[in-house]
Amino acid sequence: MISSLLLLLVLTSSVCGRIVVNVNQTFYQAVENSSIMMEWIFTPIIPLTNLNVYCSFWLSDHRTSKTLYHLQGGVEHPESQNKQFLGRARWDREDLRKGLVRLHLSRLSISDSGIYRCEVFTEDDDYDGGFSECLLNVTAAKHLPEEPKEGEDGAAVNIGVVIGAVIGSLVVLVALLVAVVFAFRLRHSGEQDPDTQESQCFPMICGSPTAP
Repeated sequence: MISSLLLLLVLTSSVCGRIVVNVNQTFYQAVENSSIMMEWIFTPIIPLTNLNVYCSFWLSDHRTSKTLYHLQGGVEHPESQNKQFLGRARWDREDLRKGLVRLHLSRLSISDSGIYRCEVFTEDDDYDGGFSECLLNVTAAKHLPEEPKEGEDGAAVNIGVVIGAVIGSLVVLVALLVAVVFAFRLRHSGEQDPDTQESQCFPMICGSPTAP
């Protein structure tokens, strides 16, 4: 479908007279809520006082059109702009002095998908101008991940912190018990060493007869 439209755009781009209009690129791709700039180049450069520019938006069926920009004899007519593009379409008059028609379109929506046509002609003769078209396709933006609801992920995080603290305390407690047992055994083994400790049994206590 898109390839057929691109072919149609190439065929419908024309030169009606001495003014040549070329679009910078025939196909633009964007996502909703973003911004884009579409550019047309015309020759020769014409003084603004003698320049007419008419840019329009067409649905893909080439049957429904809406006015984007209208310049007549160097005077802009913003009242003719369709309400769909109010506050979103911007043009620079200084670019026109350089032979450029630049459309800055912001806050794109899927309904902006369609054909954009720019016509350039002079005040002297409406039939000496030319025009060119391009296609814009706006697709839905990817949804951002939802923020965790209060009481769900937050509660899970709190439980994880508590469990981690309990496990850490148990590890410390086990380490202390191991150290105490080890110290006790070391001390006990030192007291019972037969090589370093003499017998403490006395005759009166042990009950053995005293030698004559």
